[in-house]
Amino acid sequence: MAINRYTCETCRATNVPVRFFRNTESFETVSLQSFAELVQCPECHALWAWVAYEPYATVHGGALWPYDAQTYDALYQWDGGSAVGIWTDAMIALYWQEMPAKSRDFVSWWRERTYRNYNPIDQARRVDKRELEARVRNLEKTVFKMLQDQER
Repeated sequence: MAINRYTCETCRATNVPVRFFRNTESFETVSLQSFAELVQCPECHALWAWVAYEPYATVHGGALWPYDAQTYDALYQWDGGSAVGIWTDAMIALYWQEMPAKSRDFVSWWRERTYRNYNPIDQARRVDKRELEARVRNLEKTVFKMLQDQER
């Protein structure tokens, strides 16, 4: 799956498809679902699928969403957010080391704060990299299946 990559001062996406934020106020909420959120950067209009992580749902980690907001909402309603959550966690686990050094430092702090266990990066250490890549690719298959089901 091709990921659209942006360079933007507001969302700080610098050719890395994942980000972590403590403050999401400058982003427009497009869709809010439990602990998951689709937000849009006001500058470049990139869509980010974010999940609120521990501790206390204060850390927002997410990935550039490769579809539109309607697909996000439909997919979330179709499977209760399972595919979005699996995809977001896999994207974070695969790409977090490509983030700028300052962001990686924040992620290191966060991983320590979650006892290097209760986060998608450390959970992914138990999974082969090919499996994570398959989880990312599986989003496209899941969206296709959802669209087929909706046509019936």
